[in-house]
Amino acid sequence: MILVINKNGRVWWGVQCKFMNLLACGINHATADLTIREKLSFGKDYLASSLRAMLQDTQTEEAVILSTCHRTEFYCINGDAETTINWLYRHKKLPQDSLKSHWYVYQQEHALRHLLRLASGLNSKILGEPQIFGQIKNAYALAHSLGIAGAHFNRLFQYVFSVSKQVRTATDITAHPVSLAFAVVTCAKQIFAHLADTQILLVGAGETISLVAKHLFSQGVRHFWVANRTLQLAEKLGKVIGGQAICLNAIPYFLAKADIIIAATSCDVPLVKKFMLEQAFKERKRRPLFIADLGMPRDIESSVNELKDVYLYTLEDLHRLIQKNQQGRKAAAVKAESLIEEKVQHYQQQLQITAAAPIICSYRQQAEQLRDVEVKKALALLKKGYTQEEVIKQLAYRLTNKLIHTPSVALNKAAKLNRQDLLMALVNDFK
Repeated sequence: MILVINKNGRVWWGVQCKFMNLLACGINHATADLTIREKLSFGKDYLASSLRAMLQDTQTEEAVILSTCHRTEFYCINGDAETTINWLYRHKKLPQDSLKSHWYVYQQEHALRHLLRLASGLNSKILGEPQIFGQIKNAYALAHSLGIAGAHFNRLFQYVFSVSKQVRTATDITAHPVSLAFAVVTCAKQIFAHLADTQILLVGAGETISLVAKHLFSQGVRHFWVANRTLQLAEKLGKVIGGQAICLNAIPYFLAKADIIIAATSCDVPLVKKFMLEQAFKERKRRPLFIADLGMPRDIESSVNELKDVYLYTLEDLHRLIQKNQQGRKAAAVKAESLIEEKVQHYQQQLQITAAAPIICSYRQQAEQLRDVEVKKALALLKKGYTQEEVIKQLAYRLTNKLIHTPSVALNKAAKLNRQDLLMALVNDFK
């Protein structure tokens, strides 16, 4: 057993620690536009075969591929960034060095920090968005099911998931809606405790309405009517969310039935007027009505807000809420960054302890072997008639010399390298 200090001042006992090299590399919405990101995406149908090919061709020990609409990233254990990107060029049939200006690489604690920030929503296009957490879980689960993510990644990703949950619980990073669809749903939840039980009238079938409708559907809502000038577009959206397509002239009839109205059309005049709702309220029996007017110009007559039990939100109202909440998320992000930095350092320390465990075990085994040899010699001397006092003194002397010889040599080397940290650590241990 030898305590070795190399020219860089790194120390290990006997055999060198095998340190895990964590690599994260890829592109995202901040480094590449959509046309480039599309070329690098990995569809669900062939992601498994791509993972196997990457593991074989790059000789990395473990791998995870994260592919979303905003990013394509590769996580590797003991992998190489250049080898990985060269594999990507071949796999995607891209010109050599075509990604050079878009590619980012993180290693070791920087890679861990990047992954923790990403899972916590700090590195997303929308600050704090929760969807990326599930996408990371799915990416890891696939790699694990294929045996491509092993012991190192099992420990790492479980830690990432745990920290991400702590960040979202300990901060308000996800408490404030910052997208229009999310803002609408959040406001609706303030009126209806059980959103899944509500009936929704959608006025329009464009992109904005579709996003809100899908978000409501993800919250468990299953009762939709879709009113649109072009019935085919209403039917198309209706198929996605299980809703019924209706004509615009049928709107007055459904006003009495709906709990929530969401409108976003390009009509020049309001489609829902005050008198229509006054008629509808005769049948509604004072049930509350939530309305989100996302049209420009407005689709809901502004005087509707004068009616009792009507909660009308315009685009201006929702954008004010979003702006306020973006500031709230930025403030929460500062606290989240601090927590993540603390967790990065904690994980690094745990890795160092884990790496050192075999070395400590080996050192203890050698010390026990030295002890057994000296005890055997001492017993032999007692049999020869030496006094107990004399035998004990010789045992202590020989055992002490053998145990401190290797550390003494190493500490002399540490002194020559001006490693005061090692010298002071030893002094403090003996205080």
